Amino acid sequence: MPGFEKLQRFAEYYIPKKYRRMFLDNQHYALAFLALLAMTFTACIFSFSFSSPAVVEDGFENLIAWVNENGGKIQDIELKNNDKGIRGLFAAQDIKKGDVIMHIPRKTILFTPHKNACDSDDNELLQEMKKLEKSFHWNYLKMMPSLEDYKSFHPLFLPRKMLNDFQPLTADFQYQDIDDCCREDTFKCHLAMIQRTRAYGSPKGSALVPIADLANTCHKNMNTKWEFDNKANFVMTATLDIPMGTEIFDTYSHQGNIQIYRIWGFMFEDNPIPTQSWPKHMGVCDYLESACKKYRDDSRAHPLMSLVREACPELNACDVS
Repeated sequence: MPGFEKLQRFAEYYIPKKYRRMFLDNQHYALAFLALLAMTFTACIFSFSFSSPAVVEDGFENLIAWVNENGGKIQDIELKNNDKGIRGLFAAQDIKKGDVIMHIPRKTILFTPHKNACDSDDNELLQEMKKLEKSFHWNYLKMMPSLEDYKSFHPLFLPRKMLNDFQPLTADFQYQDIDDCCREDTFKCHLAMIQRTRAYGSPKGSALVPIADLANTCHKNMNTKWEFDNKANFVMTATLDIPMGTEIFDTYSHQGNIQIYRIWGFMFEDNPIPTQSWPKHMGVCDYLESACKKYRDDSRAHPLMSLVREACPELNACDVS
């Protein structure tokens, strides 16, 4: 039947596994559905394509199989939501201190030594994403967050005027550059955000590491360490015994909350690393207090106000609790 190959690809990425056979067995209805979807929601397809329910449900197993087929070795782990509703990696069996949790071979890692997609057309992630399912890395790339995911939480997508008003707190956010890129090319903007938030530092430059980058981080219950070996393979090792059902945490956030929020879009309530502060004579806290008053009723600004409270604890105007 004409279009059946596209129908199969659509089903693989967007239809949950338990409904997929029913969808494909009724091809006439399915193709009619696709036609209606194309007419009605064309503008939305690419915004959710990399984080659809079917990809989340089936993609992790396919991703592990792909890594193992290419020389990887992964402990029995699973992807699920933690008690805060945030997706992360969990031990599906007891893991002993010193055990290798994952060995990710070099060939499955996407090294990106060029500048991000906004700044370089030679960016490796940009070149691979253009190939879609023809990319060797597609099992990995199709699980990436969508641009809409980033817009829902990351501070770089706050209104530019708001970010300006919270200077110098936001001075290192580099939001002007990403805002300009997003206005010009949303595809490159999306890929730049992926590289900004998910890349590891390696001897070969920035590296996008499948499976490992699905782990969350913490500062109290850290239970792993990682390194790139002399062949540029990625190795994550348990630093503590990790009982079955325990979340596996990665080490990528030994920084203050301003830096964490700037890069990843979250912060720790009790981060042991102090937030940057400014001498009183500089008047920075007085300036930030006026921003807190201005945006007090705008919930989008509340994370910024939380950072202000850390840097200037004497400011009552920044208390939104």
